[in-house]
Amino acid sequence: MRMLVLIVLFLAGDTKSLYAQSDTLTTLEALVAEWSQLRLNITDEQRSWDERKKQLHAEIALLRKEKDALEEEINQATLAEESFKADRLEALRDKERLSLMLDGLPVLIDSAEASLRAWPDRLPPPLREPLESAFRPLMRDSTQGRTLTDAARLQRVVALYTEIEKLQHDIHVVKEVLTMPDGSRKEADVCYLGLARAFAVSPDYAWAAVGSPSAQGWHWEQRREIADRVREAISIFNREQTATLVELPLAVQEASE
Repeated sequence: MRMLVLIVLFLAGDTKSLYAQSDTLTTLEALVAEWSQLRLNITDEQRSWDERKKQLHAEIALLRKEKDALEEEINQATLAEESFKADRLEALRDKERLSLMLDGLPVLIDSAEASLRAWPDRLPPPLREPLESAFRPLMRDSTQGRTLTDAARLQRVVALYTEIEKLQHDIHVVKEVLTMPDGSRKEADVCYLGLARAFAVSPDYAWAAVGSPSAQGWHWEQRREIADRVREAISIFNREQTATLVELPLAVQEASE
C-alpha cells in the first residue's frame, strides 16, 4: 500500500515537471519569434535610414550648390553696386566738368566766331563761294546781335571749321581772274595747295605767280621762270599727263620761340 502511494506521488511529480517544461518551451518560442521580428524590424529601419540618409546627402549637396550660387549672385551684385557707385561718381565729376565748360561756352563761342569772321577774306574767291551762305548769318550776327542759342551757334562754328579744314587738306585747281599788286587783272589757271600756298600761270605761259594768304586777301608775286613747272603740275593734277616730280617754290617759316 505504501508502495502504491509513492508511485502515485512520483507520477504526479513527473506530470508537473512535464507541464513546467512545456511552458518554458512555449516562452522560448515566443521570445525567439519576438527576437526574429525585432531583427526584421531593425533591418527594415536600417534600410529606411540608409535611403533617408542618401536623400539627406543629396538635399545637402543641392543646398550647398544653391548656397554657392546665392553667394556668387551676392558677389556679383556687390561688384555691380560698387561699379555703379564708381560710374555714378564719375558721372557726377563729368557733370561738374560739363557745367564748368557750359558756363565758359559763350566766351569760347564768341572767340571762335570772331576768328571765323576773319576767314572769308583769307579764302580764295572760288573756294569761298560755296561757303558764302554759311558765313552770311555769322557776319550778320556781328552787327544785328545774336539770333541763335549757344548750341546752334556752336554747331555752326563746328560746321564752318570742318569745311575750312577740308579746304586746308586738299589741292584745288581753278580758273580765276587775279588782281596783281600793280592793280592789273590777269586770267590764270591757279593751283591752291590747301590754304597755304598757290601757283598761277597764264594760258599762254606768258607769266606765272606765287600766291600766299594774308588778312587783306591773297598776295601774288610774279615769277615768270616757274610758268612751265606750274603748267606741268596742273596738267598732272588734271591727269593730262603722266605723274612726275615737279619742284615748286615753297616758303617754310620757322616757328618763333
